[in-house]
Amino acid sequence: MRIGWSQVSALGWGPVVMVVSLVIVTIGVSVFMARLMRFNPLFVFLSGGATAICGASAALALAAALPAHDRKEQATLFTVICVSAFSTMAMIAYPMIAHAVGLTNHASGVFIGATIHDVAQVVGAGYAISPEAGDTATIVKLLRVAMLLPVILVAGQITRRQANPDAVRPPLLP
Repeated sequence: MRIGWSQVSALGWGPVVMVVSLVIVTIGVSVFMARLMRFNPLFVFLSGGATAICGASAALALAAALPAHDRKEQATLFTVICVSAFSTMAMIAYPMIAHAVGLTNHASGVFIGATIHDVAQVVGAGYAISPEAGDTATIVKLLRVAMLLPVILVAGQITRRQANPDAVRPPLLP
């Protein structure tokens, strides 16, 4: 309720471009690394998307958009546990790191909002620094969350294109 349009517009286009770029790069690098390590790229898309966007929520949404597989539930559970654990550790460590390197409240908020996976941990870490850092972190994080729909649509299209015509395909929107 404290965040208004003036605070959102004050961020400018820089964080928007940064968030879109980071989401694309994170998922792209994840899929590339999966190919190098001979993992199934579609299921690494799950981990990359969860890391890039919003943690457990993105993992569950992306899992619903991906095709059925005998280890799909295990991959989803592993991803949810990892992003939740790493987000909790980051919520504790990142405010200390931001302070140690001398980031301003605004820069700390952008750093935290752009890097921690889950929304709750972003809010906790941001407001641990200051109200300005908390507001900025929340806005940047919500920009990342807004990327969930386009990423799910892309995942759905890739899955549908690669599926056999006779196979049951996941819904376009879970």
